[in-house]
Amino acid sequence: MKTLPTPPAPTRRATIAVPGGRATLTAEVVEIGDSETGDIVLQSLERSDGRCFLRLGYRRNGRLVRGPVSFEPRAFARLVKQAAKDATIGPLLPDGKPVATARRQRA
Repeated sequence: MKTLPTPPAPTRRATIAVPGGRATLTAEVVEIGDSETGDIVLQSLERSDGRCFLRLGYRRNGRLVRGPVSFEPRAFARLVKQAAKDATIGPLLPDGKPVATARRQRA
């Protein structure tokens, strides 16, 4: 997969539903996928009260599908920290080394 730079911000910023209200899209990073999985999208959002969120989902044909999930950056950091301790998930997380990409065979 190839990572693309964040596209320029649109002149009218999108507002998106998040816990506790609506937020404005402030940045977006896209990991280009294939026709089966779609693109992986990570967005930065900010509510009018200054509270920030991250939003993760898949995009196909310009629309987010499968997800999206919005969460606060601190909550995500705690989740990643917990996941790193897990014997199955931990080795899949990036730590400066190539990430494992083993595929399971279907029975």
